[in-house]
Formats: sequence, C-alpha cells, structure tokens
Amino acid sequence: MSRTLRRTLIGLASILLVMNLWMWDGRLPFVGYQENNAHMMILQLIHVVLIVSELLILMLLGRMMTRLRLAKVRIVSSWLLMVTIGVLAVLLDLFWKKSFQFSSLLDAVMPITRNAMPLATALILGGVSSRWLVDLKLNQRIGLILAILLMFLTTTVYNRDLWGLGSGNTILSTLLILSLGALTAEWRPQSKRKLLLAAGGLLAATGVMAMIMPKISIMLHNDMSTASRIASLNNFCLIIVALLLSLALIMPGRLAAEVESVVSDRHNEAYWITLGTVAIAQQPLLEQHFIGLAAGHFENLIVKMGLLLASAVIVIIAGGLLRWVGKWLLERTGLMRRLNNWVAALPTSLGQCWPWLKQWWQRNWSTVLLWGSCYVLAVASFLLMNSSWRLEPNADASYNLLIYTVFACQNMLLLTTILYGLIARCCRHCSIATGQLWERLRPW
Repeated sequence: MSRTLRRTLIGLASILLVMNLWMWDGRLPFVGYQENNAHMMILQLIHVVLIVSELLILMLLGRMMTRLRLAKVRIVSSWLLMVTIGVLAVLLDLFWKKSFQFSSLLDAVMPITRNAMPLATALILGGVSSRWLVDLKLNQRIGLILAILLMFLTTTVYNRDLWGLGSGNTILSTLLILSLGALTAEWRPQSKRKLLLAAGGLLAATGVMAMIMPKISIMLHNDMSTASRIASLNNFCLIIVALLLSLALIMPGRLAAEVESVVSDRHNEAYWITLGTVAIAQQPLLEQHFIGLAAGHFENLIVKMGLLLASAVIVIIAGGLLRWVGKWLLERTGLMRRLNNWVAALPTSLGQCWPWLKQWWQRNWSTVLLWGSCYVLAVASFLLMNSSWRLEPNADASYNLLIYTVFACQNMLLLTTILYGLIARCCRHCSIATGQLWERLRPW
C-alpha cells in the first residue's frame, strides 16, 4: 500500500474518533429531549455507528501495539508530545481568551498524573502493556478476555458504573478495549462469513434498540437514562460487534491486507497520528470553543455535522503537523540524540533502580535541595500571612492552618515555589557573572 493511501485510512479513522469524542457532549444537544422525533432516532443510529468505529479503531491499535517493541524513547516522546500540546493550549488560552489558570498549566506539564488527556494516556499505557499481554499463555488470554467482557456485560445489564469505567473515554475503559485487541491479535477464525453475519445481525438489533429506546426512556423515566445504556462505549453488544469485525479483518482479503499494512507499518504512523489527534481533541479550550460555536450559531443538524467534520479534519492536520515539526526540531537541534542517550541510561529492571538513583542523587542533590528549600519557604510564607493557627474559610468550618495550606493550596504553593526558585537561580547566575566580572577588572 502506498503511504498516501495508508495515511488516508488513518485520517478517516481519526475523523470518526474525533466526531465521537465531540458530538455527544452534554452541553451540545443536537436536538432537545422534547423533540423526541425522527431526528433523535437518526442521531442515535449515527451514535451507534460512531461508537462501533471508535471501538474497532482502538482494537486495531491494540493489535498494532503487540508488534511494537518496548521502546523507552517512544514513551518519553509521547509524553513530550502531550506536554507540548498542553502548553500550546495554555498559551492559546492566554493570548486569545486573555485567560490563565495555574491548574491548566499543571494539567499541561503533568498530563498523565493529573489525567488531563485520558485517551492519550491510555494509548501510552497500552503500548507498554501489550508486550506483556501477547506473552501470556492461551488459557490465560482466554480467561482475561472473558473477565474483561464480563465487566462490560455487568455494566450494561445493571446500568451502573460498577468498575469505574466512566463514560467510556477514560483510561481504564480505553485500556481494556486496547487489551481486547492485543489479546486477540493472533486469533485466526475459520469463517469470515459467519463473523460478518453475527456482527451485522447484532449491530442491526442494537441499532434498532438505540433508535426506539429514547421514546421508551422518556415515557417511563422522563430522561435518557435507559437510552444512554445502549448508545455507550461500554455497551456489551457494541463491544462484541467491534470484536467480531476486528477478527474478520484478520482473515485474508483485500481490505484485510490494507489494514494489515497499516498495523504493521514500521514508522508507527497510526500510533502517532491517533495520539496527537486525541491529545488535541481532549483540550478543554478547543472543545468548549467548538461547542459554543456549534450550539450558539447553527441550528440546522446537517450544518452542525459539517462543522463537526471540518473541525475533526483540522484537529488531525494539527496533530500531524505538531508531530512532524517536533521531530524535525529535535533532530536539527541535537536534542533527539541527547534524548536517546538519556533514555538509554534509564534502568531497565528493579535491580538497577537503586544504583541509578544513587548516581542521580550525586549529580542533582544541589538542585533538589534548592527546590525543596523553595517549597518549604513557600509554605512558611503562607503561614506567616495569618495571625492564627486556625483558619475559617467558611462560616461553618474551621481548619488547622498548616493542614489547610498543604492540602488545599497546592496550586498556589507550587506557583510560589517556582517563583522563589527562579529568583534563586537568577541571583545565583548574577553572583557568578559579578564574580567573573570582578576577576577581570581586579588589578593585579
């Protein structure tokens, strides 16, 4: 397959992914609940198709990840791409909307630990765990597949979030779908026709249920609680449909050969384009701007769908450009070589962690001491601004000042720590420059 065709397939898959991420936001009702008519039935059917598309894309990505070697450089580069996108979003918010929140900056520089981009984080974790999954024995893989499917089945039957899967676009839910793709990567079904018939029949039945369920849900509960159970990423039937389709694509055929060329691409273009796409699509600023534009200026459903499609294309192009520009800058500035050397020095086993930590401490103890002192100084400055050890932020609550400062004011503490650290570094560089100047001007 040519690179152009391969990128076209990846782009189409990413468009479907972005559309399913943005289209069903609660703040963007394409039709109101009171308009429970044919439009709602069509939207529910579109929702089901988009959900199956996203699930199928994630399963194919999980299959692709089984062929990726555990490269620490890829993990660090993925994290750098997420940080770059987050920082650019913060700068865009600052210069365009004239708005800045320190919590947004923390989300940008710590996207994984603060769960700022759950889908992108799940893709990184999926790349790490896929090698472990593919090495499992057959009975272990079957048991794990059944356990995952049982989790989704109980969630669908009881209509309760029993396992913390959330809306479906969460780290855990996405990681489980990726795992299904990785665990079934080596399966070779016997009959493609039976798989397609089963997938088509189940998809048709689920689509009909999704179309008629809004009327039943509103009639019985006056809300969409029952209907949302069907059109959900955690729906057991839709997951089975996507799993059957992914298995059908493994079997010989022209389409299967084209999908295989995308999955086995040594440049991992599908991984990088999807990572950049979901990282951009989950930025609150862009999502809210799209929602405000679509909800406030356009009434026609077809126009909204066209706007959504155009926005998805722009997001994918932006993600690809950021990846290409970042790679070019790293190579031209020599940072890629330094990054490879730094990653190569990281420990690869638990036994190497302690010696590596000792060496790291010997090289960086002064920096750690500096920033630790700045943090302690920031806490002390907060304490000195109050005249009592008891704080009453609300009329009916009283807290210990130290506990409240450490646990409830972390954003301001970190910002103050950064300012103190920058001041200390500036003073240090100024003192060094002054000493060098004095050495040059001092008479011999």
